[in-house]
Amino acid sequence: MKIKLKKKRLLNLKKKNKLMNFVLLIQPLILSILLTIQEFFSFFKQDPLKNTQIILMLTLFFSLFTLHLPMMVLSLTIFLFLIHLPNLKEDQPSFISSPSSLCKILSEKITLHPFQLPVSIGSGVQQMLYVGIRFSVPLKFNRQIVDSSDGGYFALDWLDEPDLPEDAPIILVYHGLAGGSRESYVERFCYYASKKNYRMCVFTCRGCAGTLIKTPRAYSSTNLDDSITSLK
Repeated sequence: MKIKLKKKRLLNLKKKNKLMNFVLLIQPLILSILLTIQEFFSFFKQDPLKNTQIILMLTLFFSLFTLHLPMMVLSLTIFLFLIHLPNLKEDQPSFISSPSSLCKILSEKITLHPFQLPVSIGSGVQQMLYVGIRFSVPLKFNRQIVDSSDGGYFALDWLDEPDLPEDAPIILVYHGLAGGSRESYVERFCYYASKKNYRMCVFTCRGCAGTLIKTPRAYSSTNLDDSITSLK
């Protein structure tokens, strides 16, 4: 009888130990999940609309991968609606400046009107995907090398526009980080601006788009020496 009681106690102890081990094992996992959920909600509160768009976009990709048609249609519909939602609100443009006579004159004669983005590029995600697509219209640029006073150089890429008059206004375009005149967003802007009879020139920074760095000095958006040289 005593032996049976001892065995029973041992079995109970083993069960308790297993349960305690399981609790000790699962406790960090539960805490991690709860902390993750808490972090997600705190992050979600910062920009609910944008984060909802991201979740719907991920759901859309998942539905495309799994070929789940109802989920794909539903997520795509809600996604497009949320993207276009900010554009439904029209904010009247305002003029912000330090107090001056010029500010008073301009604020009384504001001619700006609200600009509505197309549905196809209604959010930053769509715009990123759009500019990632290669521009299909072939453009020819003529490169002009400009020497700097410190021994380095940069380049000015002029869009080939032989039909423009000599006094056509010039737009100086700055590319993005490590970009150049062959970036799709630069080509698009140059193409459509040239249709308005502007002469397009892309400022190509040192070390970008085939230019070399001859001096220890690289380019910086806060250093305007090369930009001033290009205007001269």
